Amino acid sequence: MIHGQINVVQNDGGNLATSISLSTPVASPGFGLNGGNRGDYNLSLNMTYADGIVMSHVRQNGRDNDAVGGGLGGADGAPFGGIRFASTAVDRVGAGWFVPVFNSSNATDAGGDEFNINVAAAYFPYTEYLGGHLRNAAGTNGGPNDQLASATSSLVLGTHVVDLSTATTPAPGQTLIDFRTLNANTRSGPILASSASGILLATGGKNEDNYAMTRANADGTFTVLSHDNGANGASFEQDYVAFVYVAADDPNVVAMGRVLNDGTAVAGTSSGAYSITKGPTGIWYLTVNGHSDATGTLMITANAEAAGNTPDNLLTYEWDPINSRFEIQTRDLPGVGLQDAGTGVAAFSFAFFAVPEPTALGLIVPAGLLALRRHRRCKIE
Repeated sequence: MIHGQINVVQNDGGNLATSISLSTPVASPGFGLNGGNRGDYNLSLNMTYADGIVMSHVRQNGRDNDAVGGGLGGADGAPFGGIRFASTAVDRVGAGWFVPVFNSSNATDAGGDEFNINVAAAYFPYTEYLGGHLRNAAGTNGGPNDQLASATSSLVLGTHVVDLSTATTPAPGQTLIDFRTLNANTRSGPILASSASGILLATGGKNEDNYAMTRANADGTFTVLSHDNGANGASFEQDYVAFVYVAADDPNVVAMGRVLNDGTAVAGTSSGAYSITKGPTGIWYLTVNGHSDATGTLMITANAEAAGNTPDNLLTYEWDPINSRFEIQTRDLPGVGLQDAGTGVAAFSFAFFAVPEPTALGLIVPAGLLALRRHRRCKIE
């Protein structure tokens, strides 16, 4: 797989290629950029649309762009009014992918403008992962998601990926993911892909003001939920989504898990050496043993449990260099105040990928002797 961080410097509030400067401070081999403009960051063309799915996420807990041109309403020089928060999506550009970013609502503004902020992205090849990009075949806004336009070859629309909204039983913005009969990779070999033994990362799948969340169901399936940046509560929007399953002890992952509000991980979904401490309201502190923001890429997805506060919550993270940890925040829309997920409720899922990745050859030292071990991997079809 391919992953990295994208730092974004806003030069002005315009929407030209010269309005931003992009860099990749941390990147695995193959991760690169192909230009962009305000709130749109094109990934390098080796990360093809046909052969893999991209996940993206904001890696700043808020940002103030007003001193460098703002951009509210798409106008250079129009201030946003201070610190704003944002969400990401992914979408197709030519034969590749790009990451669009949108500012979230607050007490005075409904949000939805393109917004510059630092992000993370990861490309999951379909030969190694179960994932896909679900959309409307005709491009109809708000229409049924009736096409897996890019996906692992074994996925069948209507069986493994099901749009839950129909004319007779409307459930807009809700997609069932059922991978229970399919294999996923682990270091010890393939396992069946269940919500009990892994996580589902998701992101909005269209250049539109929506983001995605996931819900782990008790029967081993998942639900992906699409939510507008300006909507309140469990009000979901029919739109495209992108998703990928990561099994616990995935060969590419250093640490991962689905995390409850109190900071504990759901049994069976966690692997690697890490610790999570619950901070003040809406905040968690993640430490990955032996790693930092300089050694890898953190990908996270909000969990939207029906019983908690999270069906409309925005999730972001940022590296805290003073305390050497990631600070993960969840904020309630539309006012963007910090909010906990709720007692016993899953707050988020995460996976940390190192550079270089620990996927092909690893050094182990049993009884003082050096040996080489190759991790087992199955081809996903």
